[in-house]
Amino acid sequence: SPFEGFESSPRIYVPTDPYYVERAAGIGGDAGGGEADGTAETGDARFIAIIIEGESASEADIDAARESAVAYLESDAADASEFLGNDLEITFRTSTELLQQLQDVLDLLQNFIVGIAAISLLVGSIGIANIMLVSVTERTREIGIMKAVGAQNRDVLGLFLTEAVILGVIGAVLGTALGLVAGYVGAWYIDLPLVYPYEYVALAIAVGILVGILSGLYPAWRAARTDPIDALRYE
Repeated sequence: SPFEGFESSPRIYVPTDPYYVERAAGIGGDAGGGEADGTAETGDARFIAIIIEGESASEADIDAARESAVAYLESDAADASEFLGNDLEITFRTSTELLQQLQDVLDLLQNFIVGIAAISLLVGSIGIANIMLVSVTERTREIGIMKAVGAQNRDVLGLFLTEAVILGVIGAVLGTALGLVAGYVGAWYIDLPLVYPYEYVALAIAVGILVGILSGLYPAWRAARTDPIDALRYE
């Protein structure tokens, strides 16, 4: 089963012969609201799966089929009861429950990846802020000349914010391209179809712009507040 291994409950695997040979010989077993299906092979019958079917897809019928099947297997009429003790029990899961179990694992993996992405964004924003602060320091004299010829604080602020946004967009585009390539390689390796969510591509670029703006606010504000006289004297 593709759903094996997603829980810590112990499992016991036993040979199908002779435990269920009699019940699997094609006659099936009626559990009062459910059916047990068997498969015969080369003259010797064996169970490939035990499938309990309710009368309808409603939860009431599903629960009734589940309860009747468990009651039958735990009764003296079924040889399965011989292997049950105080620490063992019989459980049945619907396909919806199995899919939900798989979805829980995928959600946990997604949250883990989102956490790594958040840390990466934080590190990237700090890097952009450092680059912009160095740029402001190295261009102090240029800022003084800009203000001397008539540039206002908002002009300097807009200039450095634009540069920060450009850095964020470049990082977002390169990171998105790398992520798509990694996704393609991973999907090819595990032989699964690959789906490109275009809305996520747009979201990545938008986040890159946002990170650029937030990271460049302080350096741009610092550049805009530079005194032109001191800036022209800066060596």
